[in-house]
Formats: sequence, structure tokens, C-alpha cells
Amino acid sequence: MKIDFSIIEEKDRDLINALLQFESYDLCKVFKNDLNEHGRYNSDIKDAFINEGKSYIIRADGKIAGFMLIRKKIGLLSVEDFWIYPKYRQGLFAYRLLIEFSKIEEGLVEYLILKEDERWLNVLEYMIKKHPNHVEIIMKQDYQFTFESKLHDIKRYVVKLQK
Repeated sequence: MKIDFSIIEEKDRDLINALLQFESYDLCKVFKNDLNEHGRYNSDIKDAFINEGKSYIIRADGKIAGFMLIRKKIGLLSVEDFWIYPKYRQGLFAYRLLIEFSKIEEGLVEYLILKEDERWLNVLEYMIKKHPNHVEIIMKQDYQFTFESKLHDIKRYVVKLQK
């Protein structure tokens, strides 16, 4: 299976907003968010993810498989949202996706992962363990953030990607 990354542009806004609805449904048990009066989640893409030119639509064999929303911070890239369509959540797809991502980006990358999302934590840990010459842990810490007036636990990893 061929995995491709294409940079999210303004023309992709509707597509990403549609995918964010799927992601919001996946996370509604964690965030306990409600639908708005139009039967949608309040989860539209923020302009910064488009304007900074570092967020990606992920495709598998040419079909939409997910997205990575990335923000530039001082000295690093922050992967703040990472979602894969359920069809592709089996096997080693997520692992292969992270490996492919490490081929197009290098330097310091921050991954923010909900503690409840053990699948992502395991995939990231597995990648780090399998590729110590290409992925080095710089920092690993527990972190918290507030979403819709509720506190959520996050694992924060900062890794150094080397080609």
C-alpha cells in the first residue's frame, strides 16, 4: 500500500471539515461533546493549520485515509491532531504512516496524544523502539489541556527525526 502526504491548502477546507466530523464522532465518548443545532460537531479546521503549510491529507493508494494537523512552534513541529479513517486502523498502517512522515520531515517533532488513545501511544512507542537511529526521544511527559471546560490528560512526546 502506497502512503502519500499532500499539504492541506485552502481548497481542502471543506474536505478537512468533513473528516473532522468523523474524528469528533470517534472522540465524543472522551470529550462528551454535543451536536450543534445543525446536527454537526463544532470542529472546523483552524486557519493556522492551513496557513502554515505543514498539515497533511493522508492517502492510501490514492484514497483518503486521514489527516495530520501540524502547527509550527519555535524550534519544532507540533502534531496536534492525527486521525486515520477506521478502515486503515488495522495492521501496521499507522506505524508505516509515521515512518513515511519521518522521511518528509526531520528535526524536532512534538506529538500530543490523548492518554485514552492507547493505540496511538503504542504505535509511537513501537516506532521509537524499532528505529533508534532515526527517532530519538528528547522529552516524554504528562500534560493536561482543557476542552469544553473539561480537563484531559495527554502524553507529550518530543522526538528528533533524522533521515
